Amino acid sequence: MNFSQLRCFIYVVDNLSFTVAARKLDFSQSAVSKSIKELEKEVNVKLLDRSPHKLMVTAAGKYFYQIALDILKKRDSAVDYMQHKSVASDLTHIRIGMSANPLEHYIIPLFLQKFNLQYKNYDFTFIINFLVDYLSQLQERKIDMALLTSDVIKDSDDVIFSPYVPVKYWVALPSGHPLERYEAITFNQLYQQKILLPYTDRSLPDIFRLNQTFLTKLGPDQIKWLDEYFLMYDFIKARQGIGIIPNFCINKNINFVSYRPLKYKSNCSYGLTYLKDGKPHNIGWISTTLEQVIKENIIN
Repeated sequence: MNFSQLRCFIYVVDNLSFTVAARKLDFSQSAVSKSIKELEKEVNVKLLDRSPHKLMVTAAGKYFYQIALDILKKRDSAVDYMQHKSVASDLTHIRIGMSANPLEHYIIPLFLQKFNLQYKNYDFTFIINFLVDYLSQLQERKIDMALLTSDVIKDSDDVIFSPYVPVKYWVALPSGHPLERYEAITFNQLYQQKILLPYTDRSLPDIFRLNQTFLTKLGPDQIKWLDEYFLMYDFIKARQGIGIIPNFCINKNINFVSYRPLKYKSNCSYGLTYLKDGKPHNIGWISTTLEQVIKENIIN
């Protein structure tokens, strides 16, 4: 019994025709017929009932058909796995930590397209890190680099940080909102507005400091806490509040929102970081490409 015999049998059963099976397999009809006869001889049971006008599958043939399918699926899966494994062994694997905010979600395909025009033998994996625990993941070699803000790495001396853009905060308004007439928005102008803020702890110091400022100036009753910026856009679209979004999270292609800068000073930058002693292969071109697509698509 061999794989060719099994494949011939499956094609004959699927098409109930030796002629059609031979044509699809690019075999001669006699070769297909011979394979089936040899298969029946080996299993010592009749798999097909042949008559001048009709071809039928026996009960044993129906049972054996499922076995043959399973064998060929496993064979094809094994071949496919080994071929991809061989190809993957020639690739350079890069793992990038990210928070998967709306801007990153938009720019990652652009980065991959741009990068792959220059280099073909790279395989990128993007690790979603909702807890922003980038330093430990870098130190434990779970990721090779991470997109983050400089305040997250604090005073760590074992990483290199490449700043791309200074962090700025924007007020995201539903289209047609009265505050659109202002070129920039102050905290006083947000009084009596429902403010949408991202919930975070001290793991994101700059955003945490901004949230505390809003609590102090406006009070908790005006604030609605949200877990992610994608959800914030949903609330803005429903006209259920005004969002406060850092520039490194804004997808400027969303068309139902207009943006005005918030008069607030941030002291950090957004960029790429990696371990000093674990510098990823070709980090220069990776960083340059990421910086280009980010600067082309960020609101700053």
